[in-house]
Amino acid sequence: MLIILSVSLTALISGLVLLARTRTARMHRYALRNHALFERRRNTITTALSAGKLELLKEYFPLFHHVMTFTDSLAFARMADGDIYKDENPNTPPVKITLFTAEFRNRSFPVLKIAPLNSPFYASEYLTVKTNIPEIDRVYHISAPNQAAALLFTPYLKRLLKTRKNIYLEVNDNAFLYHENCLIPVEELENFHCRAAQLLAEFGNTMINLDKPGEATLASAAPHAVSAKPALTDEEFSAKAQAMLATMCPKTIARTHGTASLRGFWGIILLLILLAIPVLGWIIIKNFPH
Repeated sequence: MLIILSVSLTALISGLVLLARTRTARMHRYALRNHALFERRRNTITTALSAGKLELLKEYFPLFHHVMTFTDSLAFARMADGDIYKDENPNTPPVKITLFTAEFRNRSFPVLKIAPLNSPFYASEYLTVKTNIPEIDRVYHISAPNQAAALLFTPYLKRLLKTRKNIYLEVNDNAFLYHENCLIPVEELENFHCRAAQLLAEFGNTMINLDKPGEATLASAAPHAVSAKPALTDEEFSAKAQAMLATMCPKTIARTHGTASLRGFWGIILLLILLAIPVLGWIIIKNFPH
């Protein structure tokens, strides 16, 4: 009897531990830590208006899981796992990716689409353009209807495109979409989240610093080009960018040490529970009426 009870309790606890380690459970905890609304599945992660402007959501057939919604006064953002179907054939396997999207409340962007040349989603209705940066042009397909898109080639975006070969980015009007052509492991979710949030913060603050955005040219994406003169002071620009980044970036980044300590604490608690199972079983059997 003692052996059966001990095995049953051990199996129950092991099952609970395994359940807590599933992707759904871990992403739910991530959402809770970052004060985000969590939904197991959604058919869309943007409003209908924005979905109609973003080619990834307009031209393909997406389903979304593990959806987190973050909000602030400037924009609302979502991060989710997506199953993207390239056609309506039910036998076609989906492309599984983790996405970050955002929609500004009162900000708009020039149209820009960036995708790796080997991405299944690189095709675009917009004109193909070049940056004249060889490290970027030989890896990425870049599309834009006009030269104003050059304004979005911030130093951070150019550095990201030079050092990573898996960036997918779309912006159109108030909508922003970013992914890295793969399903991001949960342990790397914070870094992915911050890369997307950094771009979002830079784009948002670049647009409010422009006196005449229509006068930009694609050559401004080149390293030697002179950037447009900001309308805000450097201090104001930095303060706004940092405020947005602090809102959109995961708060768990700043608590890495504390999170590791918490995992250690729960590990000790679990060990004590497992050690207490035989003792608990012995006490129950001893006091069970014969």
